[in-house]
Amino acid sequence: MTDTNPYAGAKLSAEDLGEIERLTLALIRLTAWKSNPEDRDDGQTFTRSWKGYSFWALARLSDAGLIRYKSDYKTVLLTDEGVEKAEEALGSMGAAFNPLETRG
Repeated sequence: MTDTNPYAGAKLSAEDLGEIERLTLALIRLTAWKSNPEDRDDGQTFTRSWKGYSFWALARLSDAGLIRYKSDYKTVLLTDEGVEKAEEALGSMGAAFNPLETRG
């Protein structure tokens, strides 16, 4: 688990930190797309998003198994569980979101 909290001086509660993670996951889902299976030899698709978010939050989401990323990648991959949790979060906020598009 990633313990280095960049928000430590902000006196945020554990609930606040959890909300940062939940909102980050929701934003990742809102900007996500399905990779084109024709771009891969194995035909797999992945749900991808640009990773312009707090590296601390990304590391926490990765530790929870909701995303996969490496610091040298430009995108993150959402796991199936990550997509599900993100859509639950968006639904609880009353946010409208479109189905994932496939992009090349």
